[in-house]
Amino acid sequence: MDEHPNTQLATLAYLKMGDLNFKRSKWEDAEVNYRMFLTLNPQSHLTPYVLNRIIALNFEKNYYGIFFPFAEFRP
Repeated sequence: MDEHPNTQLATLAYLKMGDLNFKRSKWEDAEVNYRMFLTLNPQSHLTPYVLNRIIALNFEKNYYGIFFPFAEFRP
């Protein structure tokens, strides 16, 4: 990403790094990577996916990440 910052592959790397950080529960790093992807590629067909991931990580970070160790859903 640093050597070739304006290539399509570098842009996609931000998305993959965001997904990796999301899986590792590194919410801030994931959000930075997702937002970099959107900044560099705002008209991408992956934009709805990235916005969904940003919403999901903010939910995890703000709601469950602070108050509860895990999410338990009950009917």
